[in-house]
Amino acid sequence: MKSFRNLWNFPIGWQDDFTFEIDGVRYMHGTGFSGQNAHIKAAEANRQSTVIGHTHSTLGGVYLVSERDRIFAVNTGCGIDRHEYAFQYGRDFPKKPALGCSVVTDRGLFWQTFAMNL
Repeated sequence: MKSFRNLWNFPIGWQDDFTFEIDGVRYMHGTGFSGQNAHIKAAEANRQSTVIGHTHSTLGGVYLVSERDRIFAVNTGCGIDRHEYAFQYGRDFPKKPALGCSVVTDRGLFWQTFAMNL
């Protein structure tokens, strides 16, 4: 069986994993967290700013502020074409994929999410 890395033909030097931390922000697939507030649940569980992409029908984020700190929770949405055969399992779901991306700037202090048209 081919490895994920070989199947997707990753360029030499690319790293792949389910979790990365850059500038104090945790980037993760989001497995284990579900629902509209999955990104918030993940950030609270990690106790640090967190970006996920697991929940296809949610896009956006929030800042979570306490006396001690300020972190953010972001869900990037997804980049799938729901009309492709591989995603037909969701054709009868009431919620559709939220197409978008997120950018984290200023060494992990701020974020911006961009929604794309269908």
